[in-house]
Amino acid sequence: MYELEGFREILSKDVVEKLKKGDPLSEGTEIEFPDKYLLVAKRGYERYPFEEMILSDVERQKGGLVLIFKSITQGVELEIFLDFMNEKLGFDPIYGFRIHKDRSNQQRVKEELSALQFQKSILSNGHLEIWDVISEKRLGCSDSYIPVNCSINSEHFSKEFEILEAILAEEGKFTGTTADA
Repeated sequence: MYELEGFREILSKDVVEKLKKGDPLSEGTEIEFPDKYLLVAKRGYERYPFEEMILSDVERQKGGLVLIFKSITQGVELEIFLDFMNEKLGFDPIYGFRIHKDRSNQQRVKEELSALQFQKSILSNGHLEIWDVISEKRLGCSDSYIPVNCSINSEHFSKEFEILEAILAEEGKFTGTTADA
């Protein structure tokens, strides 16, 4: 029950019950979600946050809602399933996680680096937490992700980290900015 605990406070009991049963929501049902979110990948003592994510879309799916989060620059997108039927917060760090590569500005490069660290953490048996930035309240928490019949390609991640860090280290690469701006 803890995985969706904070979202239960946002949604009315009537809405939660209808989602659990797969019933349609009443005409004109409005749900007021927070404006800004913090998504955190946690693995042991490691923390990889995505700050100021915005909720770009909400889709109804049998048993719950799919929330689509985007980063401020629109470079990263995550799909998260609030599965009220099974009392789970669902997140697929491969198919529900998209990085739109654009290395033309420093913010997008930093975002891509953060996204890869986030993804690697989840794929390495990490879990996801969703926080409301304004109230500082945890809305949801997934179980640890356990990959099945696959392993993490650490070389790929290391190589990508190295490339992105080198791009950020290049002085003046981005118009009017420096690596420490």
